[in-house]
Amino acid sequence: KVGIGDPIFEVSNLDLSDARAHDAAITMRLDMWLLPFVNIYGIFGYINGETELDLDIGSIKGSLPIPGLPTIFEPGKTIDLNIDYNGTTFGGGMTLAGGYKDFFASIDGNYTYSDIDIVDGDISTWTISPRLGLMVDSPAIKGSLAFWIGAMYMKYKQTITDDINLNELDPRLPSLEIDFELDVKNDQPWNFLFGGQW
Repeated sequence: KVGIGDPIFEVSNLDLSDARAHDAAITMRLDMWLLPFVNIYGIFGYINGETELDLDIGSIKGSLPIPGLPTIFEPGKTIDLNIDYNGTTFGGGMTLAGGYKDFFASIDGNYTYSDIDIVDGDISTWTISPRLGLMVDSPAIKGSLAFWIGAMYMKYKQTITDDINLNELDPRLPSLEIDFELDVKNDQPWNFLFGGQW
């Protein structure tokens, strides 16, 4: 419950749910092979995104400071929120790679640090990606063809802060901003990867 002002408006069972994030990133990478099997690199980029989530409200109850008016009661409702954000990211990583005959394997690990305009603090992300692949070097194919499968582990967490005006929930309520905070982390840290290049 959230109690606001005098008289008191009670907002019960306030919850944020069904969060979906859409992110786009443009990154530059500068890398160097230290050894034939060791590559190090640095990353710099720009991030733009949008988070959509539902604000679920159990009920709103309160009295206006005017005699004779009935108590305000609003049953449960869901309000769609859209939060736009942008910022910069930078970091670095290392790739280990090797091969035998037509097979190759690699493992890549990197750490990135992002500064987003609506986030309290900074976002740090660890990513590890092992891959196993096959080179196809056939006279019928011009150039080299490669296929791979692998996985990606990502440890990611961020906190989004924003506010909503009570008057947007119900025009009879006072124009008062309520701040909220949403902690976001990936539900499954491991993902399956497959790909190829020519």
